[in-house]
Amino acid sequence: MDLPRQPRRRRRTLVLSAFAAALTVGGLSAAGFAARDSGLPTVAARSVRTATVERGPMLREVEAPGSLVAEDLRWITASERARVDRIVVEPGTEITADTVIVELANPDLELQLLEAESELAAARAELANLEAELETEKISQQVTVAAVRSERSDARRTADANTELSAHGNVARAELERSTEKAEELEERLDLERRRLGVLGRARKAQISAQASRVDQLAAVVEFRRTQIARLKVTAGAKGVLREVPVELGQWVDPGTTLATLVQPDKLEAELRVPEVRAKDVRVGQRVRIDMRTADIDGIVSRIDPAVEGGTVTVDVRLEGPLPQGARPDLTVEGVVELEHIEDALQVRRPANVESGTRVSVFRVGPDGLAERTSVTLGRASMEMIEIVDGLEPGDVVIVSDTSAWDGSQRIRIAD
Repeated sequence: MDLPRQPRRRRRTLVLSAFAAALTVGGLSAAGFAARDSGLPTVAARSVRTATVERGPMLREVEAPGSLVAEDLRWITASERARVDRIVVEPGTEITADTVIVELANPDLELQLLEAESELAAARAELANLEAELETEKISQQVTVAAVRSERSDARRTADANTELSAHGNVARAELERSTEKAEELEERLDLERRRLGVLGRARKAQISAQASRVDQLAAVVEFRRTQIARLKVTAGAKGVLREVPVELGQWVDPGTTLATLVQPDKLEAELRVPEVRAKDVRVGQRVRIDMRTADIDGIVSRIDPAVEGGTVTVDVRLEGPLPQGARPDLTVEGVVELEHIEDALQVRRPANVESGTRVSVFRVGPDGLAERTSVTLGRASMEMIEIVDGLEPGDVVIVSDTSAWDGSQRIRIAD
């Protein structure tokens, strides 16, 4: 039995209705996806900085500000209590060892010098008088010795003559004995006078030596007083540049008070202030590049201050080679310390506000322009690059600028 055929118009109506339904479902689905993506934060590509993860050698460095300081700073101090009478040279002047920097005055020292010179003159006069007196005594004793020697000689001749005459019976025995005794007496007297002359000579030498020692002592006092007066004209003592004169005219200074400081401009070192969080990797002997604005110069870390002050650690750098023109104490410089050379490291340009050895989340950018938050473990860091321990692969693109504005978002859209 043949079924009745539906009218052609009705079949067309059913097809159109099915197609419309399909369009409706598809439209709803597309609208849903669009609604979901439209809720993501959108940022212009020009407002963010991105970097690509790469593998290769990495130079770890740390940058720190600082200044040039004198390697050999000379303090010129007062040796006596005195008043500042004149400041001869102003700071910044190149001076030699004999240059007078400050002139001091002390009337008491001048009076002490006059007294010492007077005592020295009196002692020298006393020494001269003593020498004259002792010389007179010596001559007098020599005359006495000569006279006794002459008498002894006469007495000996008389005794010899009497002895010869007595042998022929021409001289009485008593006369012979008297002449002999007189000769012996004069012999003994001559010996005593000679001994006295020797004692006078030794005493003379001791007295003159004692007085001469007093003269020398007083001469040393005079020389010391003169030196004190001479030191009132304070000289540099070395060649260099006068850095500071921290005294004023009319000021009284005590011994040890600093009158001036002197530096040698060709003997400078750099003093860097390294942030304490990065100073832990700095070691003595590491290479350093010092930027002096007009030129760069190499150096080596020579000392690391054990204390932290103001959030920084002071690092001293010994400079190598001749200093560039314009180098002077207190000149502001920038130093870059070479911490380590890593032969092979997975690395990326250092994102903002991150530190080495931490785990952070960064936005990894996909090819569709969507950036998704990814957890990353960071390793060693340099000034510009930081090591990736895990979480990223070579070729990944991440946002390295500040992303704190999207802390509550897991994904963001990057629009051209």
